[in-house]
Amino acid sequence: MHLFDFLSGHKGRKQPAVTTKTGDAGFSSLMGGERLPKHDQHFVTLGDLDELSCLIGTARHYLPAGHPFAQESKKIQSLLHHVMAVIASSPDSAVYKDLPHITEQDVIWLESRQAFYSENARISGRFVLPGESNAASAWMDLCRAVCRRGERSASALFTHQHSSNKKNRGNKDINAIRSFLNRLSDYFFVLARSLD
Repeated sequence: MHLFDFLSGHKGRKQPAVTTKTGDAGFSSLMGGERLPKHDQHFVTLGDLDELSCLIGTARHYLPAGHPFAQESKKIQSLLHHVMAVIASSPDSAVYKDLPHITEQDVIWLESRQAFYSENARISGRFVLPGESNAASAWMDLCRAVCRRGERSASALFTHQHSSNKKNRGNKDINAIRSFLNRLSDYFFVLARSLD
């Protein structure tokens, strides 16, 4: 199920307004309605992951025709939307328990895809110069770098919530998201090396 279908509840529902002017004062809302400053760590993390999803969609068009990343990238973007939905909702909101969550199976799938690309990857002990060989590998390195930033942002959010005794998403969700983002950046690194 696509996240938008889940959130809209049913087809035929009126399309949401793009311009609401509710953010003009520098605040935005989480899915449960909680208003927070736009610089809150929730929105920093969501912005980093949204940027990553945009880059993945762009990178898809720079790979050779028929490359498996074309289909994998759509699944990864969908899983990133699951991560963003969990981050954008409060654990005590009505919608939280029904959201699609990252699972151990999602992490295992990423590991299997990384192993697949590892077979053709040339990984050396030296630092990588992104773009040294071709545009496709450079796009994957850019995805890796933004994924790492998203991982750091998520870690800062989870650490802040834990230290401030705010309602936390639970260790299961936090650990799954951390593992997923960590594996995802590794996946992009190995994919980039397989394209060099």
